[in-house]
Amino acid sequence: MVALAASRNTPRLGEAPHPSQFSLGMATATTVFLGGMVCQNAGGFAVPASATAGLSRVIGIADENTTNNNANGDVLVPLSHGVYRF
Repeated sequence: MVALAASRNTPRLGEAPHPSQFSLGMATATTVFLGGMVCQNAGGFAVPASATAGLSRVIGIADENTTNNNANGDVLVPLSHGVYRF
């Protein structure tokens, strides 16, 4: 899987029956892009989805470009979950 290097249009298909937006603290030195898939690393922090051992499932789609240059969890990334078209 090639890493996302910019925002992308990721249309959502339909509406979820329950509120589907949430936030998660990001791993340090991490950037996620609007519309990109986000996973949770072993420490419980948000990272961009990739074919990396330990990142077994996508937990959401980033709702905005977000960068954390501080400590783990200092910056929250807003996420949504549902069914998306890739």
